[in-house]
Amino acid sequence: MTNLVRMTGIEKRFPGVHALKNVSFDLNSGEVHALMGENGAGKSTLMKILSGIYPRDGGELLVNGQAVEIDGPRAAQALGIGIIHQELSLMNDLTVAQNIFIGREPRKRYGRLDETALNARALKLADERNKKEARLFAALPAPETEAQRARSPRPGRGTIGRVADAGRGSCWASVTIGPARTRG
Repeated sequence: MTNLVRMTGIEKRFPGVHALKNVSFDLNSGEVHALMGENGAGKSTLMKILSGIYPRDGGELLVNGQAVEIDGPRAAQALGIGIIHQELSLMNDLTVAQNIFIGREPRKRYGRLDETALNARALKLADERNKKEARLFAALPAPETEAQRARSPRPGRGTIGRVADAGRGSCWASVTIGPARTRG
């Protein structure tokens, strides 16, 4: 099994709060993890460090066995790391399309935002949400076709199972989780 992400001794402090103290996390290919805990336990903070939103104050981060410094979301995306935020309204002053493509906006000459292309991409994503661009955004593979399901050694697996079967890693953070049922 290939180690995709290894975080060791991770530290994060905010004014008056030591949010993460010596936290370790490993994610190997084909694994799916659930980070669970009360509000304020550090689940989102750890994922925001991994996705480049927050800098870590200490510890080591390895991606595919290589020590990395993730200094922003674009650096994380370049390493194949994506995050879907639980906060649905990331930036209230932006349109839905702008929120979807934060950091990946189509640009015109001189770096100006191409609103027409942005809106077209958002509409295409909405219309074809399980195609290639949606997979990149959500970091999930497309649904199986009937032919793929028939060839699958473990038919009937859901999206999370297909992530694992594809050798990718996934981590879900939540305060609570309903009853889980595993097939295959």
